[in-house]
Amino acid sequence: MPERPRLGRRPPTPTIEEFEEALAINEQELQIACRNQPVMFHHVAKALVTARAEYRDAQTHLKRTEAEVALNLRQQADVAEERMTEKKCDELVTTNQEVVHADDAVNERYQRLEELLALKESYVQRKDMLRELVALFIADYYSDPTRGSESRMRDIAVEGVRRARRLQQQEDQDG
Repeated sequence: MPERPRLGRRPPTPTIEEFEEALAINEQELQIACRNQPVMFHHVAKALVTARAEYRDAQTHLKRTEAEVALNLRQQADVAEERMTEKKCDELVTTNQEVVHADDAVNERYQRLEELLALKESYVQRKDMLRELVALFIADYYSDPTRGSESRMRDIAVEGVRRARRLQQQEDQDG
């Protein structure tokens, strides 16, 4: 009997690379693949939710950082009694290191979000393929191909004999 995991301790969530490796389906282990599919899809969906939240947080952080930097630049210009145009302020905000780092963080979060969206779509495709493979398995597609053709040949021969007997019986009744 397999050992049950202790309550309160969850196994670590697999990485994107591990999920990508698990996309492959072994036809000889369909039962295991079908059993694990919902759990794996759930993990991917949860990771996608987290990635969306992180992306939104990064966007909010970028907007706040841009606003803080712009405010600081305007305050410095007021103290120095310099005139600063909107264009000049925007250029200084865009090139500010804090803003650049925040923008890079947004781009990284967006890339992770897109990777997880693609992974989720792959697991939807995997589910559909599992359904098709199970249907093939039920239809005995993976059985011995020579045995299947012999059975079909025997069925055709039996049907031919029955047809010939019916024709013979009809001729005997008519004649």
